[in-house]
Amino acid sequence: MILTTVITVLIDQICKYKVEENIKQGEYKEIVKDKFYLTNMKNKGMAMGSFSDNRGLVVFGSVLSLLVVAFMWHDAVKHNRGELHNIAVALVAGGGISNVYDRIVKGEVTDYLYIKREKAPIFNIADVAVLIGFIVSIIDFIKEK
Repeated sequence: MILTTVITVLIDQICKYKVEENIKQGEYKEIVKDKFYLTNMKNKGMAMGSFSDNRGLVVFGSVLSLLVVAFMWHDAVKHNRGELHNIAVALVAGGGISNVYDRIVKGEVTDYLYIKREKAPIFNIADVAVLIGFIVSIIDFIKEK
């Protein structure tokens, strides 16, 4: 679990660093014609920029997120729910830790992945890890029943 979490954090942080170094804020670099872009957008809020004008609420939400991740981690270790569950928890933990680190230390999260669709959000690897972790967790829960 620890290795998956650390790798998730490192991949996201390296990608954020590379994007910040090579793409100007607000610029879009086309990767797949008319479909997929790399960009450099700063998000001072939480999911999709919510609460961006309330730093205190963002920090509170970030700390609360870390507590949820810590509970999930503790539960996974204590109850040994299996490898699939551990992977899910590690992905949620890695993605959560990476974005919370940015929010608390930098005051903003760098989002850099954009799939061109109407009202599509810009996101990052940490967001993808959290989403995949929750999906895997749901699949594992259904599989147990």
